[in-house]
Amino acid sequence: MLIEPEFPVELARRSSRRGWYKQWEESNIPPQVVFETLSPGNRPGELDRKFRFYQQYGVLEYYIYDPDSGSFEAWLRSGSRLVKIENVMGFVSPRLGTRFEPGEGPDNLTIFAPDGSPFLTSLELKAQADADRQRALAEAERADSALKRAEAERKRAEAEGERADSAANRAERLAARLRELGLDPDTV
Repeated sequence: MLIEPEFPVELARRSSRRGWYKQWEESNIPPQVVFETLSPGNRPGELDRKFRFYQQYGVLEYYIYDPDSGSFEAWLRSGSRLVKIENVMGFVSPRLGTRFEPGEGPDNLTIFAPDGSPFLTSLELKAQADADRQRALAEAERADSALKRAEAERKRAEAEGERADSAANRAERLAARLRELGLDPDTV
């Protein structure tokens, strides 16, 4: 049977991106933590089937989040069963060390890292990525402008050097002409 958890967490396992978890390819070790986010594609019967599967095959922590209602539920393994955590406000995942703070209303779940800092939401991550991209573009423009200024300065110095060489060549020709006329260029 192939179950596709939305977010399986495999501690101390090989890292890869894949859309499924094949327990038989993972030394028969189940994902330790599974997160499910409710969506139109997650029907109650499907979630019940997944829950029974995770309970049977050894998942240690199981979470369901409904972004539309803001509801958040958690289960922990106790022996051979997943047992529901009745009060999830401030609950800390034993495996991940993350703290969950469900709020009122839709899309109002805050998850805190083990150091106490909140994880960014997808909108915050997008805004941060956009800001980072804008900073990178501005930095690239500054670097390009500095490169153009350096190139202009190089060309100016090169032209100045050519003028100096031309002036030195002219002075040398004039000095040679003066010598041809029997005059010492250093005393004239």
